[in-house]
Amino acid sequence: MTMKAKIDNKKEIAKDVLQVDFTLLKQPLSFLPGQYLSITLPEMYYTDDRGNIRYFSICTPPELNNETWQFSIATRLSSSAYKRSLLRLLFGREVELGIVSGELLLPNNLTQEIVMIAGGMGITPLMGIMRWLQAQAKDRRWPRTVTLFYVNRNEEATPWLPELRDYDRKIKNFHLHLAMTEQADWQGLDRLADHEIIRKQISDYKNAYYLVAGPTGMVMKVANNFDRLGIRPENYKLEEFVGY
Repeated sequence: MTMKAKIDNKKEIAKDVLQVDFTLLKQPLSFLPGQYLSITLPEMYYTDDRGNIRYFSICTPPELNNETWQFSIATRLSSSAYKRSLLRLLFGREVELGIVSGELLLPNNLTQEIVMIAGGMGITPLMGIMRWLQAQAKDRRWPRTVTLFYVNRNEEATPWLPELRDYDRKIKNFHLHLAMTEQADWQGLDRLADHEIIRKQISDYKNAYYLVAGPTGMVMKVANNFDRLGIRPENYKLEEFVGY
């Protein structure tokens, strides 16, 4: 049976970044934090040669039984026919959902420090993971120690920035390192987390577990840095955000 959901809400959460909220119809969605799924639009107001299906990471956490009736995705707007059509779809319109997939998941080792490295919209699956951890927070601590390195163009284009900074202030075992590459007045990091930054900020960097998501070029640079640091492939997962 085809799984369907309806559009509940749409809102701009950063410059040219749209969040879309959905409610499932007839049956709940089962997924793990960090996974993605395909969304097929019922109607295309514009056309190109790329069709009416795209893949989106889920930026909201599942319920504790990994099933939920509501979920959200976020995407950077563009001139593509799909994005423009999604923007025009009215609240209440139904979409078709594909199979949930993705291996950008937390490891089973509960003592392993988690290091997240995100570029641009690569933050989306990691938000789902962090929100899942936040739902289980006790005494201002998450069940896992997490360090996030997040690079974007500027603060205006950075989705969920207030939420991330709030975690950084309130959660004792969460550490946020932001980098802005095109903001003249930025006082923090101005580049992707390279081998020097990782070695400096992560004390036991060879034994941490890394979740990396972003554009292909960025992800490949991070993988090369892992090689330089001697980080084993079994200690990281990579997810490339190809143009969509």
